[in-house]
Amino acid sequence: MRTALALIIFAATAAACGRARLVTAAPARVGTASRSACALPDEAASGVRSYVIELVTSGDSGMTALRDSVRLPPLRDTTIVAFETDPAVCRAVAAALASAQRDTASGETAAYVLRVGTDRYVAWNYEQVGEFFAYYVFDRQMKLVASFMS
Repeated sequence: MRTALALIIFAATAAACGRARLVTAAPARVGTASRSACALPDEAASGVRSYVIELVTSGDSGMTALRDSVRLPPLRDTTIVAFETDPAVCRAVAAALASAQRDTASGETAAYVLRVGTDRYVAWNYEQVGEFFAYYVFDRQMKLVASFMS
């Protein structure tokens, strides 16, 4: 039922706006105490991780289509969807995220970073776009490959 509802919401908003939108509960904003590094996971960020795990491990055709549209790999092992802790990777992702958000005026801010498999990162800092939050998918070279909202 949850998968079907997510797919219906995704299809309706994607058709209306032309971008993938995944609807979840709105978490609190990230503080900027730790510039250019990974933010420490909290309950809301753990919820995003759970959703990404469901997205990359699901065999459901709707979830598979969504996973493909945001260019995440299909995975079986949920342990390889983990919060990044390497400071160098965190700095690189924070810089790529700031660039993707065109946030040159305020510089890089702390970001939540999920390593997904061996060659993808999902990053966010709870940038609000209207009523939604933006999430960005990067490859190992920190190239932006997709984005989605929830």
